[in-house]
Amino acid sequence: MMSEYIRISRGLNNYKLYPIEQYEKTVNDIVKNDPEKDYYESVYTYTQKEYDHWLKNQSLSGIRNVTANQLVYDFDSKEDLNIAKNQTIECFDALTKAGFNSEAIQIYFSGGKGFHLQIKLNNRVEREVYEKALYYFKDIFPNVDGKIKDQQRLIRLPFTKNQDSGLYKIPLSHNELTTLSIDEIKDQAKTYKHKDKFLLYRKWQKLSQDIPKQILNYEKKEEKKEAVDLVEFDKNDPKNYVDFANKPYFLDDLKYILHQGFIPPTYGNEGMMILAATYKYLGFDRKDTYHVLKGVNEKRAEIYGDEYKRDNNEIWNQVINPVYSKSWQGGTYSVENSELLRKLSKDFGLNENTKLVNIKSLGNKFIKFAENINNNIIKTGIKTLDEKVMITTGMMVGILGAPSSGKTSMAISIVENLSENGQNVLFESLDMYDNLLFQRLVQRVSGVNVNKKLRAMVKDDPEFKEGYKISEDAEYLDAIDQLYGKYNNVDFNSNRGATVESIEEDIKMAKGRYGENLKLVVIDYLEKVRGPYTDHTANSAFVASRLSDLASTYDVCLIMLLQPQKSAGDPSEELLSMRKVKGASVIEQDCRLIMTLWRPGFNPKDSSDDKFASIAVVKNNMGEVAQLDYGWDGLRGNLAELTSQERGYLEALRRELQEQKEEENGSFKL
Repeated sequence: MMSEYIRISRGLNNYKLYPIEQYEKTVNDIVKNDPEKDYYESVYTYTQKEYDHWLKNQSLSGIRNVTANQLVYDFDSKEDLNIAKNQTIECFDALTKAGFNSEAIQIYFSGGKGFHLQIKLNNRVEREVYEKALYYFKDIFPNVDGKIKDQQRLIRLPFTKNQDSGLYKIPLSHNELTTLSIDEIKDQAKTYKHKDKFLLYRKWQKLSQDIPKQILNYEKKEEKKEAVDLVEFDKNDPKNYVDFANKPYFLDDLKYILHQGFIPPTYGNEGMMILAATYKYLGFDRKDTYHVLKGVNEKRAEIYGDEYKRDNNEIWNQVINPVYSKSWQGGTYSVENSELLRKLSKDFGLNENTKLVNIKSLGNKFIKFAENINNNIIKTGIKTLDEKVMITTGMMVGILGAPSSGKTSMAISIVENLSENGQNVLFESLDMYDNLLFQRLVQRVSGVNVNKKLRAMVKDDPEFKEGYKISEDAEYLDAIDQLYGKYNNVDFNSNRGATVESIEEDIKMAKGRYGENLKLVVIDYLEKVRGPYTDHTANSAFVASRLSDLASTYDVCLIMLLQPQKSAGDPSEELLSMRKVKGASVIEQDCRLIMTLWRPGFNPKDSSDDKFASIAVVKNNMGEVAQLDYGWDGLRGNLAELTSQERGYLEALRRELQEQKEEENGSFKL
């Protein structure tokens, strides 16, 4: 015969599994040596296989097929212990009428807010049988604690002290239960040293019985368990009581409903587990999740009543610890795998898989967007460009240019402008190593040549200076201070293995931190985002489509840097068509705005004419197309408005370059 084990826990977290035959000895040892501490026992028992799982993982998380060698009925009342006492008496009588031996029904004052009835069984029973025995009486006594069926459920060990009340859990005879007042029972519970109660307890440990057949044949009334109305709410229009306009971006509608406390009776543990798993997935640590769940617990009590408010220790032990254990194998929950989410979806008239809205909802959403336009518009900081294009949240914007044309610098210029104006930005720098990115940013804001300062520390370099430290360079430190000020509202990620899914998680985390103040996400650049296809064109098309969805789903502007086809030439070549985008047809469709960038004077052999940059708006769903010219500062990567004199110089440069090109073409023809 395989061994059976019971969990005995000092406090809620420090526990061991003991062979069931050692149970009475273990209790006696605890009472003899450590009765002043909190001790608990598990409602369920465990097999050798489960014991081995615990030895290996030091956790019971993931164990599902638990059984029980006892039945427990728990009645609590915070307001009046007499209520719990009377319910316990009535349940005792019902148990005996159902066929249980009255001598074998163990009665306990819990030392806190209620009473327990426990019945030792001849055989282990499956959880489904346990639930039958529980709900057989729950239909008669709705206030019996339905949470006692939870597979991680613990109850206080006999003769140990409740740390809140200072009273002990003590056995009571049926006569004591029915005749003693609450004050008299509490007076007895001030000490555990009662010889007659130890004798009563030992007598009970020798008595066990089978569950009567009428209970085993009982069919649980599903409607009483599952068809629970939203208490005191108009269930014909429950959406009136959840303001989805205030929903955080990192929660879907159903999770937000749970977050607001709409966890119906009998679904307490499942609701809390769903939220804990969701918060964990979003990157919350266990303490953060615990405090959030305490708030949810308060909201739930306000909706359904204080009797459904869970003990904080119970939340930590039965929800937080399993979800955050190393052996946790669960992911997040959906309507496909959660009975509770299916119920909420039905009660609230939601369909997790549809985004259909009527024209009034669309109109109301637009009005809210328009009235908040100053917060929804993305300013590049380049005056003449902002006059030509209107970039807003919800859009995907493409910036197309040859390698080294200045795409990243242009994107950084927009990032810097938003950050300085107090708006938050997420910069996914997938192409540039973070140290190089930082160097570029320092040079951009200050004009300090960081490369030159690095050379001063390289021993075999002509610029080397003995004893020089960049960390002590006043000019560099001043540049750093400028940088920190300008980019205080920007989060960076230089993950080389980025996927659409990882970018979405970054957006969720940033949205969780900044809420609606996260306005812009920059992807540098599209082809660095991994996807499911080996073909580069197919992969880019897939990624672009998914990124476009993220822009609208999370109400952010998403600027994506794009590489051109090889035929586009080097950074000096004009780019006047969106057809030059790799994977053009699909990416063109997903971008609401596409801008191209080139530098007319770019020449790797001679940088003297590389003082200009041109931007062409080649696709603009919300306005006109245009071509604009700017000054270019190579060290800082800055774009600046041109003076009339500079415009004349640029026109002369273009004529000269055109003449050179015609001459080259003419000589080729000869």
